[in-house]
Amino acid sequence: MAEKYKQFSIYWCDLEPTFGHQMKKTRPCVIVSPDEMNELLGTVIIVPLTSTVRKFPFYVPVTYHEQVGALACDQIKTIDKRRVGGRFTVLTKKDTEALSNTLVTMFQIS
Repeated sequence: MAEKYKQFSIYWCDLEPTFGHQMKKTRPCVIVSPDEMNELLGTVIIVPLTSTVRKFPFYVPVTYHEQVGALACDQIKTIDKRRVGGRFTVLTKKDTEALSNTLVTMFQIS
């Protein structure tokens, strides 16, 4: 049976190859695409997790496995499911709400 990729779960994702200022290497990433899309398509939309916490409005600080990191919403991207590895953890409700609010704010059309 195919893996079920769940929204707001964190998976290891291979982001190589990259160019320029894109985040590199295999790293934890949060799947932000809705579960319906994740079931139907061969791709998922992800936000990479970084251990570099910056005070940018589009960086969402999170705590996972007793470590502090940030979700880099400026690095949102669509990747093929073949780049997705094992599940790492799940965002807390608080972190899920903070991420959702940041994405809504980023994509507001005026």
